[in-house]
Amino acid sequence: MNDQNPLIGNLELPKYDQIKAEHVEVAVRQLVKEAEADLSHIETNHTATWETLIEPLENLTRKIQACWHPVSHLLSVSNSTDMREAYEKVQGDMVLLGLRISQSAKIF
Repeated sequence: MNDQNPLIGNLELPKYDQIKAEHVEVAVRQLVKEAEADLSHIETNHTATWETLIEPLENLTRKIQACWHPVSHLLSVSNSTDMREAYEKVQGDMVLLGLRISQSAKIF
């Protein structure tokens, strides 16, 4: 886990008490950028095996979900103006990434 941002690098249980609205945009933008690079690599350098396709896709989505799911949960249970604004700033990026992953003609 990143010492400054609990949404980056934490693949264990979320640290809800440490997550603040100011963490959301920074974490999501960084992780989306990394996920897009990982996805481009998978699209151009994979053969259809578990180790070279499925595991990298799982790792890619697990990192982004470990960030986004706690943010979505916090928005649902403690809906603050700051958290809602942070969520709305990056929601489009998350939708586009999800579409890119699920509709990749090179993978599927």
